This record gives sequence, structure tokens and C-alpha cells, in this order.
Amino acid sequence: SNLQDTIIRGVHFRSNSDEFWIKPGLLVDNIFLKPGDLFRDEEYQKTNQQLVQLGVFRFVTIRQEVDTIDNNLINFNIFLTPNKRMEIGFDTDLNFTDRQANFANLVGVSFSPTYRNRNLQRGAELFSTNLQAGVEFDPFPRTLDSLINTLDISLQTDLLLPQFVDYLGSWRLLRKVGLKRLYTQMKEQASTRLSAGYQYSDFLNFYRLSLLNASFGYDLQPNANTRLQINHLAIDYLRPVTRPAFDNIARDNLRLRNSFGQQLFVSMLLRDITFQHTSRSGRYDGSQSLKINFETAGTEIWLGNSIYNALALNADTLRVFNSVNFSQYAKLDIDSRWLYPLTPTQDLAFRANLGIALPFGYSTEVPYVKQFAIGGPYSIRAWRSRELGVGNYLDPITDTTSNPLYFYLTGDMKIELNAEYRFPIFSYLNGALFVDAGNVWNLREDTTRCGSQFSWGRKPCGPENVVVEPFWKQMAIGAGFGLRMDFSYFILRVDFGYKVRYPHRRPETGSFWAIQNLSEVRIFR
Repeated sequence: SNLQDTIIRGVHFRSNSDEFWIKPGLLVDNIFLKPGDLFRDEEYQKTNQQLVQLGVFRFVTIRQEVDTIDNNLINFNIFLTPNKRMEIGFDTDLNFTDRQANFANLVGVSFSPTYRNRNLQRGAELFSTNLQAGVEFDPFPRTLDSLINTLDISLQTDLLLPQFVDYLGSWRLLRKVGLKRLYTQMKEQASTRLSAGYQYSDFLNFYRLSLLNASFGYDLQPNANTRLQINHLAIDYLRPVTRPAFDNIARDNLRLRNSFGQQLFVSMLLRDITFQHTSRSGRYDGSQSLKINFETAGTEIWLGNSIYNALALNADTLRVFNSVNFSQYAKLDIDSRWLYPLTPTQDLAFRANLGIALPFGYSTEVPYVKQFAIGGPYSIRAWRSRELGVGNYLDPITDTTSNPLYFYLTGDMKIELNAEYRFPIFSYLNGALFVDAGNVWNLREDTTRCGSQFSWGRKPCGPENVVVEPFWKQMAIGAGFGLRMDFSYFILRVDFGYKVRYPHRRPETGSFWAIQNLSEVRIFR
């Protein structure tokens, strides 16, 4: 093959292939060791970090040599070993959930093929697409109509460009307000991300949801332990279709009714910010991680609508085709995790998750798809998904063995705590003992659903002055035992969860505790 050879801005490039794996101009932008400059270790480390973060090289090696003619000069040779350009992956999941006496158990199957191209146009562009499809069904249905319980399909595509694109020039303002260092860091190290996706969910005979989304944002990784993601421009379109069974429930639930409907989530300057940090003290000292996500939508639409109403002296709410509302909400989610090794094979793991969401502007409720829900195999494992909540309000519709409808138990606030002791059993089989606690609440008082509001202390509710307990007395507690079978290529996970404490007094016993009742053990695989 022909040897490729070129010089750009004083940097000499050579390749033994017919063409350069990466356009040399892009590499120059990520090399901070400039010819003729005074050597600084900071620039050396930054060059190595940036070339690694391009994600297209398997190995990056920088060698320095004193010049043979002038010993005051240092020559740097950078050796780049290309990574595989394309990658195809496939994940699958099988789960089993037992339900109450009058309902059959459910089997869930999902698969997720992925495709990644690390160098789409020889500019270190990372293109990825992920398809997820899952179905939950009754293996022994009474009728053909009851075969499918839920159906979920989603497609997400992302294009990550290694350059920082300031599409409105707004980041340049940081220099004028004294944040020049942050602007320089974004310009030198941030990547630009374009995303688009579609999600379809169909639940029983109650409703189906279609969600289209598109966004423009940035990824910044200043060091190996910290990552910052920012989405500026974003548009989501939600189109739900409800069925008679759902409409009958929503008729008596104002919050549920107001949180549904066709909606647009529009952000022009800021949609969300996600900060992630992981710290490691040492091999046997454990690790801590923190993830903070702030999300908002509709701020610009609300401000524009308010200004128009003030000038036109007309209180009108902007809609699309008089049927699609612009949603306005703000949402904060904080997730912190700790891992403490007891021995080389035994660990203690803890997790705390806090979430809060608020509507503002012309919205009266947080959109249903943005509300919090807990329960299920990755949350409070003794409860089914969306079964737990809201507060200590006991919903008369869902609290029946003949009609267990837990799909709409969501709230504006979430507290979730988990603790797990992990240990080996033999060979590839590991065990875990866990305790989970948590609940979801609404932030506004609802006298028709006393106990659903988050409260710091005891307070009366409704015309009958029902006494509502403080939030810490409404925490549900579950405990159990889990098995983890690690076969390298896939992991089989089985958790047995038992309800230890309910968030409300059980009508049949008058107690929060379930020690006397060993029949409600949840099993997730």
C-alpha cells in the first residue's frame, strides 16, 4: 500500500494505508502540543485525553525524544492504533412476574439490537442506533384477547460529532461574564450530539402512547471520572390514545386526566443537564457515584405566551391546532450510589434516589410520562412496577384482588433507598441480601385522595379531617434474597422480594407490618 504523508500546521502525519483513518485536520485540533511552544505537562495530558476520547483508537501512545541536534527541543511521536470501525450488539431479557390470585402470571421477553459506527465520515463521528422491543404476555390465556398484556417498541439514533458547534453563539457570552475558562473547555473538549427517536407503548386495553423526540446538545468529559451532558434545543411530541376502561378511571381522577392528552415539550435554550461523577479511592476502598439530572420544557413558550397576553390584553393559552398543548414543567432527579468492599469477594452496596417534579406556567400537572413511579425488579423489588403509592392513600380501584390496576400510581416526588449485601456462593453463582424502602407522593393537596400529598408532619385532610401521617411513616419497606448467575456472556438474575411494611394500614389487619402474612412474595427473574 502507498504511504500517506502530509504536514498540517507544523504537525507531520504519516500512514501506511491508502488513506488516513482520521482526517489529519481533526487530529490537529485535538493535539495541544504545538510546535515551537514551551512544553507544559498540562498540554501533554490534555492531548492524550482528547485522542483517547475520540473513541476511534484502540491504543494511543505518545513518546517524547530529545532532539539530536538541539537538546533544548523535544520531539513527540504519537502512535495511533485504529479501533474496529463498526460494532453490532444484541441484548435480550426474560422476566417472570407472579400476580394476585385471580390473575395469571406474566412472562416478559425483550430484545435490543444495537449498531455503532465509530468513524462515519473519517471525522471520528460516532453514529449509534438502538432498537428495543418487548412484550409481556400470559402464557396460558383464557382468551386470545388476553394473550398480550403490554407491548413496547422504541428506536433511538444518535450522532456524536467531535467538534463543538455553538449554534446560537450563546456560549461566547460566557467570556463576557467572567467564565472564559468554561467556554474554552467547552470549545476544546465538548462533542456535539444530535439525537432522534420514537417510542410506542401499549398497555392492556387501557391506553397506548406514541412519543417522537429530537434534540441537540453537547457531551463534555473533562476527566475520566466526570461527565456533563447538556441538551439545548429539543422537541418531543406525545400522542396518547385512551380506551374506555381507562376513561372510566380518569373520570374520577382529575390529576390523571389532566396529565394525559396530546402535548408538545419544546425547549430552545435548555432542555436538560446531566452531571455524572464517579470517585474511586482504591481497589479495596470502594467507590461512590453521583448522577444529577435537571430537566425542563416550555419555558420559552410560556414567556412568549405571557408577553403576547400582556400586549394583547387577552388571556389565551397557545396551542397547536387547538388540541395540542405546550407542556411546562421542571424536574430534578438525584441518584447516589456507594460500594464498600468487605473482602475481595464480598461487598456492601447502597443507593439513594430522590426526585421532584413541578408544573408551572399554563400547565396544571406534570405530564404523565414525566412523573415518578417505583416498584419492579430494579426499584422496590417487593412491589410490582407502578404498584406502590401514592403516599399512604389506599386506592379503592387498585386495592382489590379482582382488579389490580397499578399502572397509573405515579407522583410528583420520589424517595427510594436500597441496601444490598453481595457474596459468592460457588463458582459462577453469587448471592445477595437486600432491603428496599421508598414511596412516591404528590406535592399538592388533593382532598379526594387524602394521604397522597407529601407532608413533613401530621395534618388533617378533607371534610372528615382524616389524619395524614408524615412522609417517613409512609415509607414502604421490602426485603429479600437474590441469586446472580454470571455466565460471562449473560447474567441471570433472580430476586425474591417480600413486603415487610406497607405505606398504609392494611384493611384486613389494621397494621402497617406484614410479618404475619407470608403469601405475598414477589419473584423477578
